[in-house]
Amino acid sequence: MQTVIHIGFPKTATSTLQEVFFPHVPEIGYLADHGTAAGSLEDNARIAGFDVLRKDGIDFDPSAVSAAYAAYLDKLAAAGKRVALLSQERFAAPGAVNWPGDRAVIAGRLHDLFPNAKIFISIRNQRSMLHSQYVNRNAKGMMYRELEDWLHSMFEDPQIGYASEFRYDGLIAAYRALFGAENVHVALFEEFVQERSAYLDALSRFLGIPEERFRALNTENKDSNPSKSARSLHYAKFRNRFFPAVALSSVVPGPVADAVRRFIQGGARAKVEFPDVWQQKIAEYYAPGNTRLASMIGEDRLRRYGYPMQNDGEAAVK
Repeated sequence: MQTVIHIGFPKTATSTLQEVFFPHVPEIGYLADHGTAAGSLEDNARIAGFDVLRKDGIDFDPSAVSAAYAAYLDKLAAAGKRVALLSQERFAAPGAVNWPGDRAVIAGRLHDLFPNAKIFISIRNQRSMLHSQYVNRNAKGMMYRELEDWLHSMFEDPQIGYASEFRYDGLIAAYRALFGAENVHVALFEEFVQERSAYLDALSRFLGIPEERFRALNTENKDSNPSKSARSLHYAKFRNRFFPAVALSSVVPGPVADAVRRFIQGGARAKVEFPDVWQQKIAEYYAPGNTRLASMIGEDRLRRYGYPMQNDGEAAVK
């Protein structure tokens, strides 16, 4: 049985893969990062994954984590599964989901636990990634921040910024060095959106499952966790200004609050425009790493979807 670890990144169709595709392929034994029955072998393995992610070197118990995973994998093998698929997007970007974690330590722990595993990494154009991060964080939290203030904190505040997590080349190089380049599959979110059939076929081949499994599940109306609405973003700004830290359900009856939430979540998806000066900064910040990444996965793939690249005259204005 082949172990495959899907390490993220968040906001790269991970929810759709985790909900629509992975659990519904008979050859795959899929371990999600939530929704497992308390006390089950699945739950013990899920908790072990969080130990890999968040425990420091003093508290981390590799023997206990290994035992929890081994018991779950034995169950999958006994059930005749061909692939054990562990999906945890926090492994690639703990800061992006408000979790502590050293990515080099995480990679080393995963290799110690699963030296023969394959690694699946999904990435996204950093401009689009930052847009998604801003919209989704500000539209669902209680602390709305203006765009330029948020960008400043992302890139220039070492205490809370995590823009460096989206320099993909270093992380991908680290996993290739540990697991072997042939065992690391890098997929682009844009390929999932624009070339989904080819994306899923390539992933099927990497996982070692029949291509028709994902093809049968591939319907355009089954995407999960879409971007937040423009109304959500406007509401978050209004709430933060006039009644911060006050939940809607605490001031209006439940059915009314539910109706208001449905209205707020509906309508067009939120769009924000990054100022030109920040477009330039973003391009300059990510272009060197993307250029290094291109030597690993192919320059044409990144240029096709407008990833910032060195010697790209259009990078600063797209």
